[in-house]
Amino acid sequence: MKNVPLEEVFEILKISYDGLDWREKEIFLDIACFQTDEMPRKYADYLWEARYLYPKSGVKVLINKSLIKIDSNGDFWIHDQLRDMGREIIQSKGDGRPERRTRLWDPEDGLKIVLQKQVMSY
Repeated sequence: MKNVPLEEVFEILKISYDGLDWREKEIFLDIACFQTDEMPRKYADYLWEARYLYPKSGVKVLINKSLIKIDSNGDFWIHDQLRDMGREIIQSKGDGRPERRTRLWDPEDGLKIVLQKQVMSY
C-alpha cells in the first residue's frame, strides 16, 4: 500500500464505505471524525440510540467489513487511513468550507466558525 497513491487507496477503501446503509455510514463517520480516548464508547452508543442509528447492529457491520475494531478495553479503533478517508468524505461534502460540514473535528475550524458567527451577529 505504501507504493499506491493516496487517492487510489481512498477509492479502494471507499468501496466498503459505499456498501453501507445510511445508518452505518453515520456511525462510521462519527467514529472517523470524533473517535478519541476521551469519550467512552457507552456515550457514543447513547448518542446513536437517540438518533435511531441502531448502534449494536451498525457497529457489528463495521467490524465485519473491517472498517473498525474493538480494542482490548472495549473502545473503538480505526486505522489512520480509514479515519482520513472518513474525514475526506465530510470535507468533500462541505465544498471546502468548514461551516458547511456535518462534523468538525479540528478545534481551529470550530473556533473560526464561532468567531465568524459572532462578527456577523454584530
